[in-house]
Amino acid sequence: MSPDPLRLDDFLFRVYYQKGYSTWLSLLQQATKDPDIPSDNLQVEHLFPQHPYFPVGIELDSTGLQIANSKWVPGEGSCDLPPFEQPFRILAHVASPTRLFTSTKSPLPASSWFKKSENHLTVLVLAWAYALSARWAEIFSQALPLVYTDSQAEWLATRPCDNIEAVVDIGNVNDDAARWWAAVLSPGQGWNSSMACGRYRFISPWSTTLESSPTIQLFSAARSKTPSHQCCSSFERAVQYISDYCTLHSAHDQNRVAFATTLMLPLANYDRISVLLPVPQMCTPPPTSSLSAESTEEPIYGPDIRQFDRLLTLSCNPLGVKSILGSIFYEPGILCNSCGPWLQGTATVLQSGMIQDLDILTRMFSLRSPHLSFLWLGANIAGLHKGFLRGCGGLLGLNRIDIHEASWTGTLISFIQDHVPQQPENTTSISRRHEFTLAFLTQGIARYRYPPIFPYSPLGLTAVEDLDLDVRLHTTCQSGHGLKFSKITWHCAGGKKEVHEAATLTTITRPPSRAKPSATHLVDYSGLDPGRDVSEQVTRNIFTWMREMDGFPVSERNIYKHDWLDYGDSDSDDRNCAERDGGSTVGCDLSVTVSGWISGVVTARCNSL
Repeated sequence: MSPDPLRLDDFLFRVYYQKGYSTWLSLLQQATKDPDIPSDNLQVEHLFPQHPYFPVGIELDSTGLQIANSKWVPGEGSCDLPPFEQPFRILAHVASPTRLFTSTKSPLPASSWFKKSENHLTVLVLAWAYALSARWAEIFSQALPLVYTDSQAEWLATRPCDNIEAVVDIGNVNDDAARWWAAVLSPGQGWNSSMACGRYRFISPWSTTLESSPTIQLFSAARSKTPSHQCCSSFERAVQYISDYCTLHSAHDQNRVAFATTLMLPLANYDRISVLLPVPQMCTPPPTSSLSAESTEEPIYGPDIRQFDRLLTLSCNPLGVKSILGSIFYEPGILCNSCGPWLQGTATVLQSGMIQDLDILTRMFSLRSPHLSFLWLGANIAGLHKGFLRGCGGLLGLNRIDIHEASWTGTLISFIQDHVPQQPENTTSISRRHEFTLAFLTQGIARYRYPPIFPYSPLGLTAVEDLDLDVRLHTTCQSGHGLKFSKITWHCAGGKKEVHEAATLTTITRPPSRAKPSATHLVDYSGLDPGRDVSEQVTRNIFTWMREMDGFPVSERNIYKHDWLDYGDSDSDDRNCAERDGGSTVGCDLSVTVSGWISGVVTARCNSL
């Protein structure tokens, strides 16, 4: 009996399960010994320095959509393969605010950030939500000025002496700052940031509505009520108030964590997740000398406002954020037909009771991809990890390949980012991994103009005579081929266009894992289940993406007939799958193939002409 061309046997299924399990168990053991994230990984001012940013004056269309055009270079040297464009679609707004909760009755995940005696996390998340929205209103041409609502936080006349819950001391502030804090910490919505696009009205992606139990109250030694001042604070003033508050309470570390969490609010809104945060807590009054002091420190994003705008732009793209967050579960050395057991082993560790708190989980993710530490810290605090960890489907994701964010953040998310090396002149075959990547880079037919929706590469080799013509012509190009971002063109008000050119971008590679957990831990096979193998859908998708329009070569007949691809094996199928001596065949349905050829979307194989 011939071996199955796609499905792993029981032994190999266990081997790949064990690889996934061992990889993540090793990360768990390292994180348990050292759960602290290195401070260098949390430096906002140097995060993703090549990420494009919205230009001031950018304009959305009448439906609220921005469709920018990005240009990509598929190789270097003398090859005549031209650059190609990809649309970058982004909805930089939401329809309803993200719900935030604080409650002494709701259990929070175990984390040092939730248990600090001086907890300013919620205060600063709410403050950064306003600051991001204020900058958003400055950037987008259709955005309206921010307005305060009638909802305001209450003031305490005297400061309690003991351990204080839900009472926020803002120091001796001026009227503008007092009114701002009353809006930012109010129940419900204390401010509104919106835009008008045609007949539609949208709100800022960081708009929130707060439900707090107990209700957050304000205290200032200089006042006991909110001033009548109604003019909303600018972005610059909001950032200054945040800096002053952090100086007052020595909360600079929590400020970075809060900013990371706030950047995740658009994704929480997209996933319809309500964010649970700790009740503010302050044990000791701030020093009298700092009550009226204005901070002279630089903002956490540094002196360049463009760095803030980069992170704002990233945050506005929840699908892109989800794409790069999910990249940590992608293993480049795993093929499409073996990703299922690898993910099952991964899920067994991540869903086990061995991970005691969010700090260890965050450290595991940091060890896996250090450059994503800051984003994963915010995502875990916002509770977004739960969607990923619900099972293999969450780890794998669906249509989660965003090559724009992958390139801009230097993140490896798919085999389609692989460099395809120059093949020898006398080569008789190339790997399907390189063949499929070249098919995308040559942009031959409509199907290839977007990457496959799953990240794992196909298995096996393809004979040179069976390659699509576009692919075959570029297998021996000097320097090979690879996906390189070149520039993006934004559409601005008045028909203007603004182009951001790319600097040198480097994709951070992750070598194949060779992690070896402690010998004292045996592999837990409770999560192993060949009957729920996601490898089938991943394999079917990648081969359908590549072969559906132009058909399978005769040499791939055993794959074409495999039950995973579900093309059937009836006599009518055989008649419609004409095989040629040259080793190639057009699609299984002749009428579909002819129709595709007539409409000019089928790229014939060399030996099918």
